[in-house]
Amino acid sequence: MSSTDKISNWFREYEVSRSAIAERLGINNRAPTWVMENAVELATHGLDPIREHFGIPVSPQSWFRCEELEKVLTWEKGFRFWCAQRTLPWITRQHLYKNMGAQTSWDRYFERKSHPKGMAVDIEIAGISNDVLFDWIKEHLEFDQLIREFPQPSDPTSGWVHMSWAGVQCNRNVYFSIPYYDKYA
Repeated sequence: MSSTDKISNWFREYEVSRSAIAERLGINNRAPTWVMENAVELATHGLDPIREHFGIPVSPQSWFRCEELEKVLTWEKGFRFWCAQRTLPWITRQHLYKNMGAQTSWDRYFERKSHPKGMAVDIEIAGISNDVLFDWIKEHLEFDQLIREFPQPSDPTSGWVHMSWAGVQCNRNVYFSIPYYDKYA
């Protein structure tokens, strides 16, 4: 599959792996073939219908994330908070290999993430508020998780919308919002 090959009506292979952060840090974020199979499903059942309904191009902000990129993006906040909720050992990056309990915690955390499987995408659409996008997906599409991430009060364009797809038989249709504040600090 070439990076310019279409994976659905509206999306191309390169959009799955594109990451400004990975590029800046020199991280190889190219999605393996099995991830691309999941990305095709997400594009077909999630992103294409969104693009067709709103009639505006959708440019995914974050789709596939390799393990190295996932650590960069979630280590301090997501992973640390996840461990704290479960009273599991959390560890700094510098001590990762000295504390196998924390490595096991990371492995458990990483295993449940959808971005590294190509099954989740973070999106916004120019000219459409994220509140409107979130509500439309909730009412019209199937999904595993739909998350309105970090909206600021009285700013419907703030934050972004996270959507994941686990397959027709596995989707839970769970939706919620993560409020804008730094509760991890």
